[in-house]
Amino acid sequence: MRKRLFSFIIICILLVASSTSPAAEPGPGGLVQLEEKEGRLCGTPIIAQQQQLLIENTRRLSPELPAALAKEAGVTHVVGDTLSFFTVDFSTSAYSTIKAVCREKTAQTYIFVGAEDLASNRVSEADIADFKTAFESRTPAGSLDPNQGIYSLVTGIYGPPPNRSGDGYVYILIHDIKDNYDPDSGKRVYIAGYFSPTDQTNGTYSNRKDLINVDCYPQNPSHAGALATVAHEFQHLIHHGQDADEDEGGLWVNEGASEYSEVLCGYSLRMPTYYLLHPERSLTQFNASDENLWDYQKVALWSYYLAEKFGPELIGAIVKDPKNSLEGVRSALIKRGITLSFEDIFSNFAVANYADNPALGENSYYSYDKIRLPSLPASTPHSVYPLKDQNRTLPNYSMGYYRFTGEDSTAVLHLQGKPGAEFRARIYAPGATPSVQSVALDATNTGQFPLNNIGVSAEADVLTAISLGSSNAFTYAVTSDLTDRAMPTIFTGPQELIPTGTSTTITWNTDERSTSLVEYGLTSAYGSSLADTALVTSHLVTLTGLQPNTTYHYRVGSIDAYGNGPRYSADFQFRTASGSDNTIAVVEQSHSYAYSGRSMARTQDGTLHLLYHQVSGSRRFVYHKSTADNGATWSDPRLVDESLYHSGMPAVAADHLGRLHVAWHARAGSADDKLKIYYSRSDDNGLSWSAPVCIGSHDQNDLLYAAIAADAESNPHVVWNIALYDDDYAGDIYYAGSGDGGLTWNAQTMISSGAGDRRCHVPVIDITPAGEIWVAWTDGLFDQESRKIWHTRSTDHVTWSSPAAVTTSGVLYDRYPSLVIDDRSVVHLAYTDNYTPGDIRIMYIRYDGGSWSEPIPVAQSTTGNVSAPSLTCDSLGVLYLVYRDDQGSATLGRYASAPAETADGPALAKPSASDSDIFFALCRKGGWLSGGNISSDDVANEYPETPRRVQPGALEAIWMRTVTTTDNRIQFLHLQTKPETARQPLGISVISPEADAGEVSYFKQFFFVQVDFNQRVISDSITAATFRVTSASQGPLVGFITYDQSLRRLLFQVNVNLLPEDLITVWLSGSIPQEGGVGLDGNGNGIAEGSPADDFSWSFRTGAPDLQAPAFTIGIAQNPVLNRYMDIYLFPSEVLLRNPAVEIGGSIFPALRVPGEAFIYKADYRLDQSGVMQIKATGEDLAGNLGQGERLFTAQFMLAESGGTLSSPDGRFSLQIGERSLPHDLYLTLVPEKGVGAEADPEWVIGPERLSLARPVQLRVAAPAQEEKRYFIEQKRPDGSWKPLPGAVEEGVVKASAQSLGTFRLASVTQVIPRQFGLHQNYPNPFRRGVETTTFHLDLPLQREVEVAVYNLLGERIRLLTRGTLAAGVHTLHWDGRDENRNAVASGVYFYRCVFPGGSFTRKMLILQ
Repeated sequence: MRKRLFSFIIICILLVASSTSPAAEPGPGGLVQLEEKEGRLCGTPIIAQQQQLLIENTRRLSPELPAALAKEAGVTHVVGDTLSFFTVDFSTSAYSTIKAVCREKTAQTYIFVGAEDLASNRVSEADIADFKTAFESRTPAGSLDPNQGIYSLVTGIYGPPPNRSGDGYVYILIHDIKDNYDPDSGKRVYIAGYFSPTDQTNGTYSNRKDLINVDCYPQNPSHAGALATVAHEFQHLIHHGQDADEDEGGLWVNEGASEYSEVLCGYSLRMPTYYLLHPERSLTQFNASDENLWDYQKVALWSYYLAEKFGPELIGAIVKDPKNSLEGVRSALIKRGITLSFEDIFSNFAVANYADNPALGENSYYSYDKIRLPSLPASTPHSVYPLKDQNRTLPNYSMGYYRFTGEDSTAVLHLQGKPGAEFRARIYAPGATPSVQSVALDATNTGQFPLNNIGVSAEADVLTAISLGSSNAFTYAVTSDLTDRAMPTIFTGPQELIPTGTSTTITWNTDERSTSLVEYGLTSAYGSSLADTALVTSHLVTLTGLQPNTTYHYRVGSIDAYGNGPRYSADFQFRTASGSDNTIAVVEQSHSYAYSGRSMARTQDGTLHLLYHQVSGSRRFVYHKSTADNGATWSDPRLVDESLYHSGMPAVAADHLGRLHVAWHARAGSADDKLKIYYSRSDDNGLSWSAPVCIGSHDQNDLLYAAIAADAESNPHVVWNIALYDDDYAGDIYYAGSGDGGLTWNAQTMISSGAGDRRCHVPVIDITPAGEIWVAWTDGLFDQESRKIWHTRSTDHVTWSSPAAVTTSGVLYDRYPSLVIDDRSVVHLAYTDNYTPGDIRIMYIRYDGGSWSEPIPVAQSTTGNVSAPSLTCDSLGVLYLVYRDDQGSATLGRYASAPAETADGPALAKPSASDSDIFFALCRKGGWLSGGNISSDDVANEYPETPRRVQPGALEAIWMRTVTTTDNRIQFLHLQTKPETARQPLGISVISPEADAGEVSYFKQFFFVQVDFNQRVISDSITAATFRVTSASQGPLVGFITYDQSLRRLLFQVNVNLLPEDLITVWLSGSIPQEGGVGLDGNGNGIAEGSPADDFSWSFRTGAPDLQAPAFTIGIAQNPVLNRYMDIYLFPSEVLLRNPAVEIGGSIFPALRVPGEAFIYKADYRLDQSGVMQIKATGEDLAGNLGQGERLFTAQFMLAESGGTLSSPDGRFSLQIGERSLPHDLYLTLVPEKGVGAEADPEWVIGPERLSLARPVQLRVAAPAQEEKRYFIEQKRPDGSWKPLPGAVEEGVVKASAQSLGTFRLASVTQVIPRQFGLHQNYPNPFRRGVETTTFHLDLPLQREVEVAVYNLLGERIRLLTRGTLAAGVHTLHWDGRDENRNAVASGVYFYRCVFPGGSFTRKMLILQ
C-alpha cells in the first residue's frame, strides 16, 4: 500500500450573527495598516447597556445634580463661550457635569474643550486645528477620499446626523473622560470616546444635542487615534438616528460599523490578533466592557471583510436598515442585490481568516485584498491514526482549527454535526494549486472526506465546519485502512429502557463508529442474538418476543468498519414485566385536581399521599387519599376543610418528620370575596388536618397556582401568583414561608419584581439539601410571543436574587416549567418550548453550581404538540419526566381567561381532537431514554404529574382522563423502571494507595483514597458512620467524600496536610449495600454477613519530609504578531504552594498556572527597552522550600529603515540586519537554547519566529578552533528538521544568510580532504522548481579560485552560485530553481559548471513543473 506524508487542518466555524470591521479601501495600491489600538474602549455600548443604572447611581451619589440644563434653543455659539455639559463618569457609572469652552466653530461643528483640560494644557491649539481639519476637509491618504473630511465621508455612507438641537451642528466635546484607567495597578484600558443615546431625548441628564465625546487623557489628542475616535463616535450618533433600537441585540452591528468608520476615514484597522487566536468567540455576542478587546477585533474584521468584498455601501445599508442585528444584515444584503446569504458570507469569512491566500484567485472570497493576516495556529495537532472520535463544542457563529500530519494515503476524515442543526463543511487545500471544496453532509449532518491528496497535490487540508444559529457539538475522527487494529471501546452503558412484558431496548455508546450486537438468553450462555450493521457511536437495539415475568441475561458488543471486534461488555440482567405489573388505577372520579404544584407526596413510612379538589353540590372542597401499596388500594377520601368556598388546586409536601403540608386557593365566604392562599398541616398521615390559615391575599385580585415544598428542617415554603385574568391568569409571584413547621408565617413577599413583562404564572418550587429555595415560573405576553422561563433563589428565605431568564424562547415562547433538585443540589428544569410554529418540544436544562447547561430536547411530537412536563428524581440520581402529547393540535393555546370559580384546573386549551396521551422519559447517567406512552387510549388524558421524589426503580404518575365533560377521572400508575440487580454480595475491585504502600504524599493536594466497587452501591449508605480514614498521629481525618455511580468509585480527599511518615488506616463497614440491598463481602468468603464480620480495612504510610527546593526551567516565546509581548513559561520541578513570581528589569509580577496543567505557569511581559534582559523566577513548594531559576535573553527595538545588530547575551552569536530588511519597525529577541541531547551544541531562537524578511540577514557565530571540523549554520524547519544555510567560514567566524527569522544552530562535519577534483551529481534529480532545493557537492584537494554557475541549453548563464577562493575540502552548494532575478525558471534540462585554474567540470540536471 502506497504511503506518503500528509498534513491536514480542521477549521470549525459556527455561524451566528456578528460583525467585524477591518479597514476600508486605502489609496490606490496601498495596504491598509493594522494597529493594536491597545486599551481603547468605546463607551457607547456600555451606556446602552446601563442607562437605567446611570440614572439610579446619579440620584444616589449626586442628588444635587440637576436633571436638566438650561435650554439653548436657537442659540448661536461663538469661540470663547462656556457651556455646561452632562458627561458620564464610567468609574462610578453615574452622570456628572463639566464646564467646557468653545474653541472652534465651522459650518458643521462646534469644538468644545473641557475647561480643566484647557487649563492643564492637555489640549493645544494645534490639536484643535487638527480636529477641525480632519472633521471638515481632509483625512489621511488611506481614506476613501483624502480630500474629504470625516463629516463628508461618514455621512456619505451612513446618512446625515439626527440634528437633535435643530441648529444643524455636531458638537465635539474633548475632555478627560473619567474611567478606571490606572496603569500602576494594571488597568490599561480606557474610554476613548462615546456617544450617549440620552442626548437625543428630552429625558433626565440629556444634553439635547448631536454630541460626541472624545477623551484627552490618557488618549493623546495629538495622536491620530483621537481623530479615529471622532469617526467612530460620529457613526454611533448617525446610527442612533437611523435605527435607534439597534443596540437591543445588535451591539455587534453598531460597533462593527463604527470600527469600519475609522478605516473609511483613513485610520488604521484594529489588529485582530486575539480574535484570530481565539476564533471560538461567537460573532454576534458582544461584551462592551471586554478589556481584552476581542469582541472589538472580531466586529472590526467582519465589517472590513463585508466592505472589501461588497463595498462600503453595504455597511451603510446595514446601518440604515430598520431591522436589528442579524435580520438587519440579511435585509441589507437583499436590498443591495447581493445573492449570497449571510451564512454563505460568514462561511467564506471563516475560511479567509485562516487561508488569506491570494493564490485562490483575484477578488477571492477566501483572502483579503488590502491586508495580510498573521498565520493562525491550529487548536489541536494530531499525528497518530486511526484517530478516535474527538468531541468539540463551539458557540454559534464561531470557528476552530485542527491540524493533522502523518503518513497514510488511506486516511479518511469523518465529521458529525449536531443532528437537526444547519451545518456546513468546507475543505481548504493550500499548496501549489490551492482550492476550497465543500464536504457533502447528509440529513443527519454526517459526512466524510478522503485525505489521499495530502502530500501530493496539497501541503495541508483545512476543514471549515459551520454551525448556523445555535451552538454546536460536533465530532471528528480519522480512519485508516493501514493502522486501525483497535477494537471499539464501550465507554457508557449498556443500559435497558423500561422492559415491558415482551420487549425492551438496550443502549450503549462506543468510541468509534461500529455495528450493534446484543446476545441474550435465560442464562449467561445466551443462545439468541440481534445485530444491526449500521456504523454508529450511539447504539440502540430493541429485543422483542420476550416472555413476561422472566429474567434475561445479555451482553453487547460492536465491530468497527475494519472488522476489529467485537469487544463484549460484562453480563447484565433485566426482568420483563408480569401481566399484572404497571396497571393503571382509577383513584377518583373527580371534576379536576391540582396542576404543577405537586399534588402527590410520599412520607418516610412509604405512604403515598394525594390531594385533589372535587365539586360537591354547589361547592368545591379539597380531599386527601393515600396508598401504602403503590396504588393497588387507596384509602377513603378525607375532607381537609369544609369552611372555605371554591377550594382548588391543592399542593402538598411531606417533611422529614412525616408531616403533610398542603396549600391551596379558596374564598373565605361570600361569592364576591377574592381567592386567597390557605395552608393546613396533618401530623397523622392525613387522618386529621389543622384549621386553614390564610398566608396570602390581595385586595384587588385573585391568587392562584400555589406550590409548596418543605426544607431539611421540616419547614414549609409556598409560592403563588396573582391572577389578572387579562393574560393567562398572570401577574406577580409571591412567597411566604414558616420557620416553625407551619405554626406561624412571615408576611407575603413579591419575588418577581423587575422581571420580564410581569405576566408571571404557574410558579414551581424546590429546595436544596442546604436550604436554598429555587422558584421558577413563566413570564411574558402570550400575544407578543415573548414568554420565557424565569427563576429566583434565596438562601436566607428573606432576600431573593434578581429574577433572571434561564431560557431563550424559540420563534414563539417557552412555558410550563417543572423544577426538581436532587440530593447533590443539582437543579433540573424541564419546560415546553414552542420552538417554531408546529414544532413544540419538551426541553431540559440543569444547573450544578456554575451555569445553566445548554437546553436539549427530550420529547417532541410528530403529529401534534407536547406540553405540561412534570419532572421528578430518585435517590440514585435517575430523572423521570411525564408529559402530555396531543395528537390533534400543533399549537399551544393560552390558559383560559375565565373567573377562577369556574376554572377547576389550569384551564389549558382542550385538544382539538379527543386523543391526547401521557408519555414518559427517563434520564440515567446523563442520557435521556424514551419510555413511551403510558395511557394509550382514545380519549383526552391531561395534566400529568409526579411527586417531587420517587422510589428508586419506579415511576409514579397521576393524570386526568377526560371521558366526557362530566366524567373526569384521576388515573394513577406505578411503573417499575429498574432492571433486576444481581444478588451477589458487594465486592471491592481496586484500592489506592495499595495496602502497606510507603512514600504516599502527605500533602492534601495529592493525598486521596480510592475504592472501586464491583457493583453499584446505594450512595446514601456511604457516610461517616460507614467509611473512615484515620491517622495514627492525628486521629480521624476530615475531608471530602464523593461517589461516582457510573464508575462505581468512592474517592476521599483530606482538607489539611497530613504529617510525614505517618500510618494511615482506611475502614469500610460491611453494612454498605449494593443496589439490590446485599452488603459488602469484606472478608472474601462469598457471603454478606454484615458488620463487623465483613468490615474491610487496610493501611499505608506517608512519605518522608520534603526538604528539596524546587528548580525552575524557564521558557521564552515572543508573540508572533504582537511583537512587544513575551510569553514567559515556568516549569517547576514539583507542585508549588502558590503562583511563582517573575522578575525582569526590576519589575516583579506573578506567573499564573496554565489551566489543566499542574506544572506549567505563564506570565506576560511587555518589552519597553533594549539590551540583555535577565529573567528570575522564584517559587515555594508545598513544604515551604524556596527555589529559583534564571535565564538571559536579548531584546532590541529595530528600525526597518536603518536595521542594526542583535547579539546573544554572551556575544557568541549575532544577527546583522541591513536597511529595509524588516517589514516594519519591531522588537527582535534572541534567546539562547540548549540543544537536544547531552552533547548537542547550543541553539539560538530569533523572534518573531518565521518572520519573512524583505532582504536576507547575516548570521555570525564564533566557531571552535578545530581544523578537522567544517562548520556551517543550520535553520530549523517547521517540521523539526534542520536546513543548512549557504555561507562560509572566515577567520574563525561562521557566516550565513537567512530569508526568515527562527531557530538556528552551529553544525559541523568532520573535514575530509579529497584526493582529486570532482563535481558530483545533484540531488534530488530531477527536482520540482519552487518546491524543492537541489544540492551540489564540490571536491577540492587544494585551495582554489572557483566559479560555479547554472546554464540553460543555449549556454546562457542563469544563476551564479559561487565565485571566489575556497579552501581544500568538500563544499556544498544549493540551488532553488530560480534565476538571478529570483524568478522560477521553466521546466527542462539545465547544466551546472565548475571552472577553476587548470580545469572544469560540467553536469546535467532536470527540472520538473
